[in-house]
Amino acid sequence: MNFLKYTLIRLALATVAFFVAYYFGAGLYLSTLGGAIIGFAISYLAFPKLHLAAATDFNGWFKRRPAKNKVEEENQAFEDGLDEGARKQQGLDI
Repeated sequence: MNFLKYTLIRLALATVAFFVAYYFGAGLYLSTLGGAIIGFAISYLAFPKLHLAAATDFNGWFKRRPAKNKVEEENQAFEDGLDEGARKQQGLDI
C-alpha cells in the first residue's frame, strides 16, 4: 500500500509541475522533462519515510525465498559432522 501511495504522490507532483511549466510557456518536451525531474525530486526529499516504506514493499514482492529442502538440510548437517570429526582427528579443531 505504501508503494501505491508513494507512486500516486510522485505522479501528482510531476503532473502539477508539468502543467505549471507548460502554462509559463516552457514547451511540451521541456515541461515533460522538468515536471518529471521536479516531481520526483520533491517527492524524494519531502517524503523520505514513505520512500523507504515503498522500497520495502517493492522489495518484498520480488524477494526470492529459498525453498526448504529437508533432505538437503540433513545432508549439510551430516557433512558438517564428518568435517568436524576429521578436523578433531587431525588436531585442526580450534
